[in-house]
Amino acid sequence: MSSSAPPSGKTFLGLPPKVFRLGEMYLLGVIFLGVCAIVLSFALPYAWIVGFAVAGAVAALLAMLLGGTRVCYPLYFAGLVGTPLVLPGLPVSMNQGLAALLFGAFCADLIKHDIRLRWSFPLGVFLAFQLYYIPAAFALRPEGAEFPVQQIFYILLTLIPVLLYWQKGRLHFLVQAMVFLSFLVIVPPGLMEFVLGVDVTPGGIDGTTDRIDGLAKDSIQYSFTALWSMALALFLFVEARNPFSKLTYGTIALSFAFVALATFNRQTIPILAGMIVAFLLLIQYRWRPVLIGVLVVAAAVVTPFVAAQVIERFATARSVLMDHSLTMRHDKFQIASEMIAAHPVTGIGHNHFRYKWRRYMPLGGRLYVMHESPVPEHHIDLGYLQIVTEYGVLGALIFLLLIMSSFIYWYRLYKRSLRFPRTWHTNYLAAVAALFVQLLMSLTLQDTFTIPRTYILFGLLFVALPIVEAERRRLEALEDESTEKAPAEGS
Repeated sequence: MSSSAPPSGKTFLGLPPKVFRLGEMYLLGVIFLGVCAIVLSFALPYAWIVGFAVAGAVAALLAMLLGGTRVCYPLYFAGLVGTPLVLPGLPVSMNQGLAALLFGAFCADLIKHDIRLRWSFPLGVFLAFQLYYIPAAFALRPEGAEFPVQQIFYILLTLIPVLLYWQKGRLHFLVQAMVFLSFLVIVPPGLMEFVLGVDVTPGGIDGTTDRIDGLAKDSIQYSFTALWSMALALFLFVEARNPFSKLTYGTIALSFAFVALATFNRQTIPILAGMIVAFLLLIQYRWRPVLIGVLVVAAAVVTPFVAAQVIERFATARSVLMDHSLTMRHDKFQIASEMIAAHPVTGIGHNHFRYKWRRYMPLGGRLYVMHESPVPEHHIDLGYLQIVTEYGVLGALIFLLLIMSSFIYWYRLYKRSLRFPRTWHTNYLAAVAALFVQLLMSLTLQDTFTIPRTYILFGLLFVALPIVEAERRRLEALEDESTEKAPAEGS
């Protein structure tokens, strides 16, 4: 019988030798940077700037090597909320810096942690879609267009949960960190804008505003991000095991919902309703009727604050000519139709609508405003139309296969989780389902399929398989153990 004792040898804070050696390397690296900071502070003018930069580098190194993706993944996720902030004196934005930090943390975690990949059919389809549309974007790239390097990095957002967070405890911690950090970035700026009527930006307060958008580039992105985090907060709420945790996560979830509604976006109300209904129908929670009642009361309290403005915005949607956003989407639909007719199979290439839209403006007065638009670049916005336009019929078929196979994959895991005595797996899958409801509904008006949060969502879906399978094996082992003990006790 094999022994499960930990390996003998020198340890560091109770860690095994392999991690101890890494700890020594980290310590030496920090000491080296500290010495460099002291030397530079005496050798150079503007020493405080150098010291600040070195301190930031040390903090980044510690986060990357010691915190790993447990720290850097939630940090990157929280950074998705705001408008990219350009770092003074550096040719990169804060988001790009966080991306580089996350990549370094991923490489460090590959050394420190066990890597496991549980293959599944939808994961294969997902990767096949990447192998299709990213090379096509390179091949069809018009002159002067950006290379789709970001899209390659986004694949890492899916692979990190799948490869590193196949244990329930690690995944739960990751979700908690994502919720807390996104709460700090989303809710306070939005509440400040709502209460004071000022426009909060990454660079400070910039004038006044009558529609909140927090640190995001617009209110739609802000609202969708808040609802995304709300689904995970609701999962943590129903799984909390003490009153303080329930109060904390419940408050966070309601705060996300409130600031999303306070944007007065017409899309927010149906998407929020769809997510809440899906979550409540799927969860296993003995206090579900009470939760439904609380949400109804919360909706009744919030409605007076947002109803008038939302009704006013819906009133303008009676005619394309009365609503600027509908007018723009009408024109983009007309231009996209010309693109599809010219490139039906492969499409025009990812994100190329913004570069090529003027070439495909239809004749005959079919456009209302875009033919006179001074803006050189426009995004297509309409998600399902974007998939057909930029990826062609071939890409659309892969997309449909991915969505259908993901639903079957999710449904099988969900049905299996219902047999578990613990509710964690079922409620986690309910939160994932709520996020997919948001994705599929938002695609009617926004091109959200190839944004970072969607890649994170697929990572959260695919990692459910090894976690559910681990729980199934654990229960089977317990059942076998009890079956073996029963005859022994009766003999």
